[in-house]
Amino acid sequence: MQRFELAGTPGRFWEVSQEAARVRLRWGPLTGGGQALERAFASETEAAVYIAQQIAAQRARGYVEVELPVRAEAEVLREQRFDWTTRAERKYRVVSQRGPVVGWQGGTVGADGTLVAIPSEVFRRTFPSVAEASVGYGELVASIEYDGAVPVDVHPPATIHANPELEALCEGSPDSPDPWAVYADWLIAQGDPRGEVAALHLAGKPAAARRVLAAHYAQLCGNEERPIALELRHGFAVAATLTIDRTGVLPLDVLTQQVLDAPIARFLQSLRFGLAHFESHTNTWRPTLDAVLRAPHASRIRERRFDAYSYQDCELSWTTFGDFSTAWPALANLELLHLRSGAGGTLGTIVLPNLRTFIRESGGLTSTELAAIASADWPRLAHLEIWTGSSNHGSDITLHHLVPILAGRGLPALRHLGIVNSELSDSLIAELARSEILPQLHSLDLSRGVMAQVAADSLVAHAAAFRHLASLDLSANVLERAEIDRIRAVLDNVITVGQRERDEDEYEDDELVELGRYVSIGE
Repeated sequence: MQRFELAGTPGRFWEVSQEAARVRLRWGPLTGGGQALERAFASETEAAVYIAQQIAAQRARGYVEVELPVRAEAEVLREQRFDWTTRAERKYRVVSQRGPVVGWQGGTVGADGTLVAIPSEVFRRTFPSVAEASVGYGELVASIEYDGAVPVDVHPPATIHANPELEALCEGSPDSPDPWAVYADWLIAQGDPRGEVAALHLAGKPAAARRVLAAHYAQLCGNEERPIALELRHGFAVAATLTIDRTGVLPLDVLTQQVLDAPIARFLQSLRFGLAHFESHTNTWRPTLDAVLRAPHASRIRERRFDAYSYQDCELSWTTFGDFSTAWPALANLELLHLRSGAGGTLGTIVLPNLRTFIRESGGLTSTELAAIASADWPRLAHLEIWTGSSNHGSDITLHHLVPILAGRGLPALRHLGIVNSELSDSLIAELARSEILPQLHSLDLSRGVMAQVAADSLVAHAAAFRHLASLDLSANVLERAEIDRIRAVLDNVITVGQRERDEDEYEDDELVELGRYVSIGE
């Protein structure tokens, strides 16, 4: 294909390509769109003469030929399944090569032929070059055949068409549709359905784009067993939500590996996960996190959310998250982390130099976890949200445990602080008012807690300390109308929607006792 461009406002392009005796012309504005024309000739020679005439005419009009990005050759992509039978069961192993990466996944074969992956039976190695990986693939296949495994069938993975130059232009212009439209056209020329999906999305036809995506789902997303939710930008997936069902036939880490090895994952930046296990206190997301870290484009995935489940899947207070303590060195590029888990896990020593947002959602956060959060090394953190929860569900946190955070230790970039779903409201207001962290905040979230009369009195008394905030979120507490009115009389930046009911207050020995106050999320 040859491409010509005409300078001016707006700029225009003209392209011509030949396939045997057929000629295809495209022309239009540089900003995208345009028209196309195809002509068939009696011979390739006549087609070539016609092209030469057209090029001469366009050059006479002022069009100048531009150099097209070099088309990158498709990576080496192959896959082979082997089966063998032991005394107890039938087993399988799928060996694959994706460019310089060689690996295998093993498991068992059910009576109905269903493949059940075993998370621990996985291997992956990245070689210095594709050629060395090809040798490694051959050696791996030979070793499996030597052990008596028999090749069953071949499921070649989808070819991932790569054009590093165009992909770099797209990544450098996330908000402009122009380079993405050019890349979509290039993919269409390679016969890659991602191009058609993107072109339809860019043309304002999202429903049609989704239909094409569904028609090529297995090819583009790497699996047929479990649908994933995708967020598209300029027609390309930038965020995905991955969930599994209760059968456990397809483990979450295996689904994650399938999707991230597939063509759809090329521009993914954000991943959200459902539960890895549905039984009480058995959930762990560490294998899933490891699967992400093994992905070809792991460094580009800047956001990870572990929160895509409801109480119908598993109660929050029963949900653990696993041991993340040794994962931090591999997450240097991470910018957002959201952990939703009531039963907790192990955080260890957190070092995340590029993290901007950390959300720890819990109905009963322990002081051990809070200590890890308070001592974390994350100099660029701007948003910190901690759900301390209820003592009825395991929380042993007191104001003492919040001292490092209120002092702003290691938080030079923090602009939003959330102490959410907390039982500490009565004493927290005064501590915040005299804290070192408050003056640097733009917003403060004290929602979902047990704020009532005592906290309202304290907030009114210390109102001056909170007036600089753009917003002070007090929603979903247990404030009554009179208390809200008193707060609003001295602060115009408060959010008070969604207050929950509480039982009547009582006086015992002339001391106010506020009854019926519970955090929003416990169980």
